[in-house]
Amino acid sequence: MVADINNLHDIITPEPIGIYPFANGWVILILIALSLLLSYSINRYSKYKKNRYRREAKKEWKSLKKAKDTKALLSLNKRVAISAYGRDEVAILSGNEWWDFMQSHSSVKLDNDIRELIDDILYSQKELTDKEIASIILISKEWIETHIVEEIKYV
Repeated sequence: MVADINNLHDIITPEPIGIYPFANGWVILILIALSLLLSYSINRYSKYKKNRYRREAKKEWKSLKKAKDTKALLSLNKRVAISAYGRDEVAILSGNEWWDFMQSHSSVKLDNDIRELIDDILYSQKELTDKEIASIILISKEWIETHIVEEIKYV
């Protein structure tokens, strides 16, 4: 058989496959991806709402830092704890019980010198050095940022 060029025809290609409708596998994959995205978004939003008090405390901390108001910073720490753990658990704490609570619920380390310094701030009119003020400011910031809350109790 001899090929005759006159008998050759163009190749007929099938219509291109459209994007719609999706195959069942793609539909399932898209639904799984959307459900994971929704779950992640809800989780992030929930954490964002739960940490509202922490964001507000950070803003207040910044203004108190500029004023170098150590008593107000210590008061802010107590208010943060009340917001996070509830008034019943935190309001009754004072002195060493309070400092132990702060240490056990965050990465804050309060040695005896710091505890005595804080007691001096609260109960005497002692003038503080810049280094002492800076240490109180850092302790306050660390408490606000690192305290761990299992479940937020709203007061």
